[in-house]
Amino acid sequence: NSIRHNLSLHSRFMRIQNEGTGKSSWWVINPDAKPGKTPRRRAGSMETKSYEKKRGRIK
Repeated sequence: NSIRHNLSLHSRFMRIQNEGTGKSSWWVINPDAKPGKTPRRRAGSMETKSYEKKRGRIK
């Protein structure tokens, strides 16, 4: 249930009724939906010294 709920919150997904009888349906990606936020990217390296220096923590 939680997966179906999360899919229904986003316009990127749409629910298509199954051709057979019953309540079953498929979730597909909506090609017309506007893309949402771009995914976050991690920093290329963990340069803690330069980060701490910028923040004023190195003496």
